Amino acid sequence: MLLRNVPKEVLLADGKKYYMVNNYTYSFKYGTEQGYQWRCTSSSGCNAFIVMNGRNQLLRVSGTHAHDPPKYHVVKDGRYVQIET
Repeated sequence: MLLRNVPKEVLLADGKKYYMVNNYTYSFKYGTEQGYQWRCTSSSGCNAFIVMNGRNQLLRVSGTHAHDPPKYHVVKDGRYVQIET
């Protein structure tokens, strides 16, 4: 079952690719037969993750964030730079 939230592909200035859902960013963790798991990019031990299929469609959002979403600035070439708060 597909979820209504549309993950947005985010390319960082350093070349890393994240997906953004509800203003939270996720980095690739691993692939399974059910889909690809992406974990929250927070370094605070957050256990939130998303699962997407091979067409980058959102299948599952799991976990609760215990932190605010990161803030980003978009530069001229469309890449994202995280704003440290």
